[in-house]
Amino acid sequence: MSPREEIAICCKQLRLSRNLVDNLDLVSGEETEKALLMLLEMELEHREEARKARYLKQAGFYTLKSFDGYIFDDIRLPSGTSPEDLKSC
Repeated sequence: MSPREEIAICCKQLRLSRNLVDNLDLVSGEETEKALLMLLEMELEHREEARKARYLKQAGFYTLKSFDGYIFDDIRLPSGTSPEDLKSC
């Protein structure tokens, strides 16, 4: 697949005008197409990551918590239970 075709696919996914691909003729050189393709692919990746983060935030999942770094000096645990037992849960 040529860079021009890949750019057209990226533009469609980004809901950008096909005009972007058509205007590539005004800017000559293969390096320009490769640079534009890289930028569009980076934008697609950024949008995907932002979408995933937005969906996770909307889902409202609880934050995972642990006892790492917790100080048990003033805590009385039931007999037979140690802080290491809690950390393994």
